[in-house]
Amino acid sequence: MLSLEREIGIFEKYQIVVLSCHPRNDGRITRFLGFARNHFGKVLYLRVENAGLMANCISPLPDAFEIDGYSNSKIWRRIKLLGQSMSIDMASVLANNGICLAKKTIIHVHDPSLLILGIRLKKMMPLAKLVYDKHEWVNLQHFSLSNLENFIYESIGALFVDEVVMVTGEMEDEVSGRFGSIPQAVVENYPSVSVFSSDEVVRKIDSFQENQPVKMVYFGSLSPIDRYIPLMLDIMGKLLDDHTNVDICVGGRGASRDVLLRLDQMNNQYGGRFEYLGEVPYEKVIEKTSKAHFGFLIWTDEAIRLYPKASPNKFYEYCAYGVIPIIKANIGGELPRDAIILTEDKTDVTGTVQRIQEKLYDKQALSRIWEFGKTKNWESESQKYLSLYRKVGFFER
Repeated sequence: MLSLEREIGIFEKYQIVVLSCHPRNDGRITRFLGFARNHFGKVLYLRVENAGLMANCISPLPDAFEIDGYSNSKIWRRIKLLGQSMSIDMASVLANNGICLAKKTIIHVHDPSLLILGIRLKKMMPLAKLVYDKHEWVNLQHFSLSNLENFIYESIGALFVDEVVMVTGEMEDEVSGRFGSIPQAVVENYPSVSVFSSDEVVRKIDSFQENQPVKMVYFGSLSPIDRYIPLMLDIMGKLLDDHTNVDICVGGRGASRDVLLRLDQMNNQYGGRFEYLGEVPYEKVIEKTSKAHFGFLIWTDEAIRLYPKASPNKFYEYCAYGVIPIIKANIGGELPRDAIILTEDKTDVTGTVQRIQEKLYDKQALSRIWEFGKTKNWESESQKYLSLYRKVGFFER
């Protein structure tokens, strides 16, 4: 269950239904639910994972249930999800979780595959507005079944959506082409700065000197589809071999069997200097990340082709917590000068390690990264949602 602080919200008399297929500990979803909980009188979270459709009513009292399980086969999962979206008794789901069909409601969809369910809900609720939060590019120039599927969902959704949110302004051309004149807004993937102490970051920077431990982290997807994990582990292994004061922590899900075997081997080889935690709660991710000096984000070449410009959670988390990013990715917008950007040949581990070594114990680099990151925070960025909801017809008391 979600543990979120309750505040008096400006949309207290309204309700919001949030739909997502994202992992349980996804940073943007976690932050968005906290935002919704602070501003709406009633929040219902509908989440789809491999287990099926979960409904978490996070105000005023938590309640949950699971509707049907379905296969891990991707094709069957998609078919079953579409079937569920069309056939589930949503009136009972809403009623059992205290959602009133006759009240003003925001239906906020975070995944294209749930737009059909969002449309069903909108048709059931005459005062509802449907908002689509678009996190990913849908690039048909690089064909895949997933891209085609999402293109179809978004094309259908364009007939019913009241507003589209993008995670980066780089998506504007794609969104305008598919959604036409529907109102648009950009809410970047900035991290929350209220979940950790800035004093800890100051202490970390001040103590960054020779002979002190250097902490490096990566938490996120371990899937070979979008993350180049073997390259990342090669770089980590050489850093551990060359520097006995380097400690590295890795966590996430989606790893292949080969990657899991290698992670286990590195655990055994380097002892306490290398730690693989598996999937961990978001709070633990923030705790470990805020204490780190370097953080990895290495996409596959295929992911770089599919996502021309992006706004990844991980990159902005690193900057906000005073962590030097080691990245191979397409980042929309400004990049801090101290980020270590992998532009060499993908097998050039030695060259990458040398560039990292140049930043070891560079307090000024950490400080500059932190100054860059402090200006990009969720507390300010999320206020754009309030303007968005007013635009589609929601007003404070």
